[in-house]
Amino acid sequence: MAKDTINNIRHFIDLKNIHLPYNVAKDHDIKAVEARLGLILPDLLRSVLTRIGNGGFGPGYGLIGTSDGYCSEFGDIASTYWRIRDDWKRCGDQWPRNLILFCEFGCNIFACVQANNQSQIHLLSSGERFKMNYDLDTFFNLWVAGHDFFDDLPPHDIDSLINPFLAGDN
Repeated sequence: MAKDTINNIRHFIDLKNIHLPYNVAKDHDIKAVEARLGLILPDLLRSVLTRIGNGGFGPGYGLIGTSDGYCSEFGDIASTYWRIRDDWKRCGDQWPRNLILFCEFGCNIFACVQANNQSQIHLLSSGERFKMNYDLDTFFNLWVAGHDFFDDLPPHDIDSLINPFLAGDN
């Protein structure tokens, strides 16, 4: 299954003429990230980073790589994890230990994957985490099929928003 997914991604990149801004990650870079995380990256994510490119491609701004690859505004994949984990702790919440942020969409929206090959996907948006009904393999295959991941987020409750210019005119 992972081999098919890698081939699907490569085909999509070739078809769409997507520029890969970073060379593939080296095994020692992946091991360094895993050591900093204290977690093992899912095999498929490891394969994508070491066989296709070290981030900077994919949905949104793209996959977050190792220190030699694409970095989110918080840094590489390990730095991003620790920054979000610390932010949640400061807010009195606890970030799930095995949930790695691996893809940045912008506007503080990330895709996260469960470590240690569980591969369940979560989306983080506006400080809320939403568990998706798909795994990492499906995530990549949805991307190459043109899926809009923002459609997976719950709609905002527009009725609960207050226009400060009209407040009191109800």
